Amino acid sequence: MGTSALKRGIEEMVNDPEIQERIAQETGDPNLLADFQHGQAPLVSREFRRINPSYFKSRQNWARLVLLVQCVAFNCLQMEPDEASAAEMQELL
Repeated sequence: MGTSALKRGIEEMVNDPEIQERIAQETGDPNLLADFQHGQAPLVSREFRRINPSYFKSRQNWARLVLLVQCVAFNCLQMEPDEASAAEMQELL
């Protein structure tokens, strides 16, 4: 198995609610996976910028990101855009 497949497998496990529940029960630490996921944010950000070197950080791009977060929150969490801030929605996602 290549590293890409291994990474995908780990990401799928980390995001699986049943696995999250099981790890919380077995380790006694319900925040273990959340802590892991928070630690991944800087790595994901660096990888995004490596893959997209022409990305320009601007207010327009931030506004688009907010819309994207709201769309995903609506589709995955059934949250309306006015129910929470984009940061709160991102945290829930």
